[in-house]
Amino acid sequence: ADACLGEGGNRDARDRPTVSLGSRGRVAFRLESRGAARSFHSSLTAIVPNPAWDIVWAFAGMKGRDERVLIEGFYDDVVQPTPEERALLERIDFDEAGTKAAVGVVAFTLGATGAEITRRLLFEPTLEAAELAAGPVLDGLQGMPRRAVGTVRFGLVPHQDPDRIGALFRRHLDRHGFGHVTLTPLGFRHPGKTPLDHPVVRGVIRTVEEFFGGEAVVFPISEWIGAPIWELAEPLGAPYVSVGTVAAESRFHVPDESIRLDDFHEGIKFMTRLFRDFAAVASAGERR
Repeated sequence: ADACLGEGGNRDARDRPTVSLGSRGRVAFRLESRGAARSFHSSLTAIVPNPAWDIVWAFAGMKGRDERVLIEGFYDDVVQPTPEERALLERIDFDEAGTKAAVGVVAFTLGATGAEITRRLLFEPTLEAAELAAGPVLDGLQGMPRRAVGTVRFGLVPHQDPDRIGALFRRHLDRHGFGHVTLTPLGFRHPGKTPLDHPVVRGVIRTVEEFFGGEAVVFPISEWIGAPIWELAEPLGAPYVSVGTVAAESRFHVPDESIRLDDFHEGIKFMTRLFRDFAAVASAGERR
């Protein structure tokens, strides 16, 4: 394959066309700790281990209040944006006030504003505490929990490998006294990124800007997860680029998702132009 054209392209809140060259990845794990095998008198709680505290203490040792993940080696493969990518971040129009109102918060993590928001969204790996459960909700019985579980999700950026993150996580638990806590993988997606200077990328951006009559907003990585960029790039060497004509108001992936008919028709014309331009470039390359 010469390239892959991805779905998910759109125009931003200022109606500018966007081009996305990458997406984040994710890997999730379920932790489980088991305590007593059966019910016992409450007088023994001073000497019988409580598995719920295992999960709480394990959670507490994974991340600091400064949002830094404390798992040794977690950041080893993280690459910060280049000067060219930082310049692209400055052009991304993130709706701070609208997003705060939509999710019901008064401030973003660590008080982030401006370009720092987009840098964190696109280039900062994360660790999310997604579940913590013990006691009646698991066992259906009162008294000290006999079993406790916790679920965590790691948000990955390009060059971070889900398998390596899992190995680092297991080593972290073992080193901090949680070797008895079982760790079950719950699924993963690799992050991936198409190089900004790839000829296909340059060609797509040129077509977008000529068709729409304005400068494109380029996302070196998108905040969403799921595009098979790594899966295509590793075996095929096929660059993956996402473009499209959907308006920001379309509210994709929510119950009232929609598309304007004019955008739909324009999208057909745009894709026709994109394939025509790409065919011309490919043909010229063969002749050379």
